[in-house]
Amino acid sequence: MERRDAVMRALRFICAAWILPAGFSLIAFFGFFTNYTTDVFSTSGLAGQYQRSVFQYRIVGRYLVQWLSAVFEPLAVGWPVPRALLLLDPLGNAATYWAYVVVHTLATCIGCSLLLVALRRSSPPDEGAPELVVAGVALAVAIAAFVVTPYDGVFFAFQMAAVLITLSAAAGTALLPLVVVTGLATLTRETAYFIPVFYLAVHHRAILAGDRAARATLVASSSAVVVVYVGVRAVVGWSGASSVFYAWQWWSNLNWFSLTGSAMLAASLVLLLAGGRNLRERMWFAALSLPYLGFVHVFAEPWEWRLWVPVLVPLVVLRAIPERAAPAGRQTDYHV
Repeated sequence: MERRDAVMRALRFICAAWILPAGFSLIAFFGFFTNYTTDVFSTSGLAGQYQRSVFQYRIVGRYLVQWLSAVFEPLAVGWPVPRALLLLDPLGNAATYWAYVVVHTLATCIGCSLLLVALRRSSPPDEGAPELVVAGVALAVAIAAFVVTPYDGVFFAFQMAAVLITLSAAAGTALLPLVVVTGLATLTRETAYFIPVFYLAVHHRAILAGDRAARATLVASSSAVVVVYVGVRAVVGWSGASSVFYAWQWWSNLNWFSLTGSAMLAASLVLLLAGGRNLRERMWFAALSLPYLGFVHVFAEPWEWRLWVPVLVPLVVLRAIPERAAPAGRQTDYHV
């Protein structure tokens, strides 16, 4: 009986964290081809897009795609590509497109695996709810892939690693791995900001109660965001640091498509913040996310679902895990 349960548990893990996320990703890349991302599916196009403006600071994902594209290019393989590829990028090639596909898909599967481990550690072993949550998250990530980027999937993997560390490790033990993951996430996408925000939301009781280890971990993770954010701009140059602020478009966002995106965000927040477990933690995370939500509405386009994923997935996690009651007595061992 125990062996059969272990086999079924492993099978559910493979289905939820690998088969379904990989399938969703491939559907996004080959079944519903982007009409938003153009001229980035060649080596020169990739460099031209992601070595300028604010994109030049999102290093890890770009390097992975460039490296994998160079590996794929000399291979004598008949890579299938979407029929519209050359319409969106006349210089596009299969090797570069498949590099995007593989990086995004593998990173998504790794992120889903880490998320499933985190949820399973917080749930009874015979429940199947964590697998269903992960499958839903994977579908949300796949929907976001209508904008093809080298960094969204990679950031998702780092964010889920941070979620696992935050929920599973004691504060002192979590400090070093969380700092490393936060630094790599910051080199991937500026939304690494949500890693210390999630840590604060989860451990705010211990931090407010004076737990030195929890406070030190929060400060270290927050410092990693600031140091890496400033450091990479100091090394690469500040020319693109303020470019995003030139795209002031709150007025142009008052159209039916952008308003639909805002309505989707509002609907998601209503569902994720209405009652249930860990409401206090979810409210902390949502409140600390408000500056980002406002920023997107002013300087970006609310219909880009990918911009909401780093906010909504942590809220899903906090809604799915058991209630985090304030521990009795001393707070120095406050962890799951």
